Amino acid sequence: MTAFVSDVMTILRRELLRYGRERAFLLAQVLLPVLAVLLIGLPAGKLGQDPHYASYLGAGLLMLTITSGAIGGGYTLIEDVQRGFLRSILVAPISRTSIVVGKILARLLLSLLLVITVGTVLAFFTDIGLAHPLLSLGALVAITFGFVALGILLATSLRRTESFRTVAVFVTLPLYLLSGMFFPIETFPRVTYLLALLNPLTYGVDLFRYGTIGVHELPLVADGLVLLAFAVLMTALAARAFERRLAG
Repeated sequence: MTAFVSDVMTILRRELLRYGRERAFLLAQVLLPVLAVLLIGLPAGKLGQDPHYASYLGAGLLMLTITSGAIGGGYTLIEDVQRGFLRSILVAPISRTSIVVGKILARLLLSLLLVITVGTVLAFFTDIGLAHPLLSLGALVAITFGFVALGILLATSLRRTESFRTVAVFVTLPLYLLSGMFFPIETFPRVTYLLALLNPLTYGVDLFRYGTIGVHELPLVADGLVLLAFAVLMTALAARAFERRLAG
């Protein structure tokens, strides 16, 4: 167990150093949701005579920031393969699963930092806050684990970063549009609503939004159970797929 934790911390430090060098990407992750709320959320709220829409959209965009960055965990895996890092590290007695866990934890810390930063800025002109901070944190942890694992799962079957970007967009875009990030799912047509209920991200958005602005559409117990199952299942599948990729 001690060796496993040491391996995880090694990967964690390396990933954090990598993220620290991507200043332009991090700046964009902060500015885009803020600009979207200012340029879309506030005017749309006034047009629809809903003063709370900017807060509603802001909470959804915070979750979009988490997921869009988390899926990039798979991108870093492909980079590691292309640069020969994995080949060099695998000759050492390091747990393969620790690589997956280290990448997930690094993204989790970065997601937490981004949410705090963006949320603080949005709080100046929306109602976003910490209505239920533990529930917000739970949603953030579960979705980060699930989406980093999803990215790693995709990366294990792809060889090029260009392919990963295309496939990742193809997979995640429907999840985003069906999650209630931008509009309440209760406004969806019947078929689309049922599809939204099959989307694990819907439950993450719902729980996170309740944690930040106190609004939810689904039973909170269902949110928690679905997110727990999603995070555990995706992490297990990613670790197994990664082991098979290395063995093959």
